[in-house]
Amino acid sequence: MSDIHNSANDNKPGESQNSAAPVDPTPANPAAGEHIVADVDDADEAVDRKPAVTRSKRKIGTSLIAVLVVVVIVAAALIVVGRHNAAANAQNAGARVVKVAYAQENDRVIWDKVNEVLKERNTGIQVELVAFQGGSDVAVQAANNGEVDILSNGHRAFYKNLVETKGYKLDTLGSTVINAFNIYSTQYKSVDEIPDGAKIAIPNNTTNAGRAYQVLQLAGLITIDPDKIDMPTKQDITSNPKNLDIEEVDPNEIPNLLDDYAAGITNVYAIVNHGLSPTDDAIFAPTLDLSDASNQQWINELEVRADRVNEADLKTVAAAYHSKEVADAINENFSGIYQVAFDY
Repeated sequence: MSDIHNSANDNKPGESQNSAAPVDPTPANPAAGEHIVADVDDADEAVDRKPAVTRSKRKIGTSLIAVLVVVVIVAAALIVVGRHNAAANAQNAGARVVKVAYAQENDRVIWDKVNEVLKERNTGIQVELVAFQGGSDVAVQAANNGEVDILSNGHRAFYKNLVETKGYKLDTLGSTVINAFNIYSTQYKSVDEIPDGAKIAIPNNTTNAGRAYQVLQLAGLITIDPDKIDMPTKQDITSNPKNLDIEEVDPNEIPNLLDDYAAGITNVYAIVNHGLSPTDDAIFAPTLDLSDASNQQWINELEVRADRVNEADLKTVAAAYHSKEVADAINENFSGIYQVAFDY
């Protein structure tokens, strides 16, 4: 607003001011023509500004309301999510945990599905995965010591051999899958290209070495004594027309050694864990035919310590694994890598 002129506040020359007497700021009798707003232009300006100020205030008010609505919605959503997570955590916290040894991170998708089935069936059980390298008996030692409850990364021949040679007492909760066991090379695109005298790397554990010799025979590279076909060794080779130098090495290192060998054979765990594809990077892949009797020993199983085979929680986990939901997850995610080997 413009300055307000008040005759009562103006002191004439020569008159003294009485500081003790209060001054009424309101003119008792305004003189004619005297205005509260002295400047007409200022008054017009004030009138012109008023609607703009009002509109601005309205916009601010509307914006504040919108912000408050968003805040309320977000807060409500956070409360709902928080309650859901709290309930889930509380449920998981109260779940009975079954520890399962596994060898390949990609297998997690299978066990996530097992956990979903366990939850849907209101079992109160949750699987916790414990990672171990494939092709060794470290996981079996852990099961023997009670550090894990179920083994999932070995086939029948592998467990049978450990029982016979190391005295482990194991029993099965049922079959899972049969894994691909292929020939890989970074130098050649087919087994026919492998030259005479070439070096071939295969696993150095008894059972997987035996399976590797079978694969080499299926590929037409060697011939094995038919009486020894179930679990052959190097000494059981009866024909080696290319004079291949077959070396048994750590199966987990074979993917790293492919540049030094004409070809290598190892399990899918080692291949996948090194970023290779069991299908795209293979130069020879035997069919995973479950009707072939020679493939039965290569079927993976859920194995447990023998004195625990009848434990209710372990059997419940096996039943969840042997569900259609899990079979569908395997078929969807592991085509050409795993073949489902259980009824559902």
